[in-house]
Amino acid sequence: MAIHWSVPGWIWPLLLIMAAGAAFWTVTVYARTRPALPVRWRWRLAWLRGLALALLLLAVAGPVLNRLGRDREPAEFVVIVDDSASMGIADVADGATTRWEQATGLAETMARFVADTHPDVVVTFLRGNGFDAAEPLEPGRPPTGTGTDLNGLVAEARRCGAGRPVRAVVVVADGGETRRARAARRAAPVIPDGPRLVVLGVGDPTSAADRRITDLRHPRTAHVGEAVSIEFTVDHQGPVRLGEPVRIRLADPAGVVVDTTVEVAATIPMRLEYAPREAGLALLELDVSLLDNERFPANNRVSLVVDARPDRRRLLLLSARPDWNVRFLAQAAAAESRLELVVVHPTPLGIVRADSQTVWALPTDAVGWGAWDGVVVAGWSGWDPAPAWRGLVDAVERGLGLCILPAGDLGGVAPLPAELATILPVAVRRRQWRQAAVFAEVGDQPGHPLLAGIGGGLRRLPPLERTLVGEPRPGSDLILRGRARAGADSTAVPLMVAVAYGTGRVVWVAGPDIWQLAFGELAHADGSGVEGAGRRLLRNLLVWTASGEEEAGLEFVSHAAGHPAGEPVRLEARWRDIRGRPVNDGVVGLTLRRDDADSADFAVRTLDMVPDAEGGGGYVARLAPLPPGRYVAVLSGAGEPAVSGGTTSFVVTPNTVETTQIRREDQRLATLARHWHGICLLATTDQDILPPELAAALAEVDWSPRGVARRQRWDPWSGWPFLIAVCALLGLEWFLRRRLGLL
Repeated sequence: MAIHWSVPGWIWPLLLIMAAGAAFWTVTVYARTRPALPVRWRWRLAWLRGLALALLLLAVAGPVLNRLGRDREPAEFVVIVDDSASMGIADVADGATTRWEQATGLAETMARFVADTHPDVVVTFLRGNGFDAAEPLEPGRPPTGTGTDLNGLVAEARRCGAGRPVRAVVVVADGGETRRARAARRAAPVIPDGPRLVVLGVGDPTSAADRRITDLRHPRTAHVGEAVSIEFTVDHQGPVRLGEPVRIRLADPAGVVVDTTVEVAATIPMRLEYAPREAGLALLELDVSLLDNERFPANNRVSLVVDARPDRRRLLLLSARPDWNVRFLAQAAAAESRLELVVVHPTPLGIVRADSQTVWALPTDAVGWGAWDGVVVAGWSGWDPAPAWRGLVDAVERGLGLCILPAGDLGGVAPLPAELATILPVAVRRRQWRQAAVFAEVGDQPGHPLLAGIGGGLRRLPPLERTLVGEPRPGSDLILRGRARAGADSTAVPLMVAVAYGTGRVVWVAGPDIWQLAFGELAHADGSGVEGAGRRLLRNLLVWTASGEEEAGLEFVSHAAGHPAGEPVRLEARWRDIRGRPVNDGVVGLTLRRDDADSADFAVRTLDMVPDAEGGGGYVARLAPLPPGRYVAVLSGAGEPAVSGGTTSFVVTPNTVETTQIRREDQRLATLARHWHGICLLATTDQDILPPELAAALAEVDWSPRGVARRQRWDPWSGWPFLIAVCALLGLEWFLRRRLGLL
């Protein structure tokens, strides 16, 4: 116990002088009162006022009484049970006991075991799945969680015990999860004197005979009427009888699409074709027939979603002659499912289509050119008759995309038609090739859509040997520049320049041999199968020419149309201004609502998207697993004025990998325990008996209470009691003065 004063030591002499002065003044005042008071009342009134003044001076000094005491907090024991769909699976033939019932029974058995030897231990039962906050365990309520993140489940258990005397944490799970830990994730830190962690596995490590669908592969998008391939494998576990029929069906909302029968084998690779019947998200159901007395029918059925597009973007390629540029541009268009490329070129018989060699008439006015989404002019000389350039320019002003490449003749360059020269994003001074190798590098717009997905791949591209030098016009965007490898200070040549014209767009490519960028790179040299920068550049060139709406605005990109239940949903958006430049410092909001029969039970959610670390105007939102159903997400950008963004739809399919995890994943449980510096133990089917290893581990834990020092502070000079005491003394003095006839 100690007394502390609120005032410094040098104030004490002043306080003592004030106290002495107050006492002297009080005595003097009551010695001179009129009428004169008897001696006994004079001293009584002086004492009342003196006590009040003394209390006020003590309050100024601020003495505080501190007392240090010790308490004992009982040790705690935390048991958290995996709350996910796989825990509802019954591992016995008659289905009498589920993994959930086994886990909750073991939790109560552990609590009784600890209470028998240490009755003061506080036991906490929790349930969680690693995505949502843990809740109190209710054994009678079946598992309701959607998805499982085992690392998140252990982290949640440790967070619940933070700052408390938790001596042991037991995580009860079957090892099944919908979000795997990254291989490169760092190990969890070791906490000195931390709780003992035990990962307890429940479920059957072996499973009965089962038939299931695995290795499902299908395209995310397709066009109406276009056949797409759906590949999968029908796998068997346990003994199978060869020669028996296996029925396979594929159905969309309109009915059964494929109904076929194959002979049973241990592994059956399958390939089905599906053509979307209408535009929109098509939810397909794929199922295979069950084995006799099969206990796990959930993995015989899967759901998949195909985003059916209404049509393709139509591109017209005017080639003065078929050459390598045409070939590589055609390959780039073939790799992009949303593009349809038609190539025409002049011949002695007239202008013909390259795919059929039939005579074809070029459009003559803006309406005819406007039937296409984009036009690529690969050489403007050698046409007989010459295209209607004036009508093409008018179509660009109305929204058409135009890409201009100079012809690759070895001689001089023909003059550019006057109509095209007026909308060209560069001014060409000399019509002569610059014979010098230049390497492509990013220009003034690193986040432009023409460079999407390329990153640092430009450094691996071969040089262009010939270029047509031009000067970018004011208001245009320099996308690529060419520079000799000699040094960064060498003269730069504009290689690719873009500009907005009316509601359309124009892009200029200075190199006549742009195909060399795709031809000269090593195809998948690292074995990753990632598209090379040169081929991606050609594809971006065609997509940007044909798709003007991707140039600006706030829209969704790179999102899947279907997500299995239990898995997190990742949505990506991109924000570009009116000139196609990325907006990296915006505030993007996401509104999520449900769009099906159960929409009334789903509260509309609003959240902020996080800017992508790679920049380029990208924003990312990661949603926790959602219940099965159809959802609509809407973007909004904060600003003056506010930007209304794009809308996307996606489907959360009812199938989940948890229903296919029909056995205990011992390897995953062991890895989880090792990652968190704990031990992994496996439970038996008897929920009333603890495994000997678990009983030994709990017996080794130090369940002694934790001593806690608690500091108690008593400050009588702050609060109502002190004020009441001072007021009572002064009030009593005033009352006595009035009774004695004093003012």
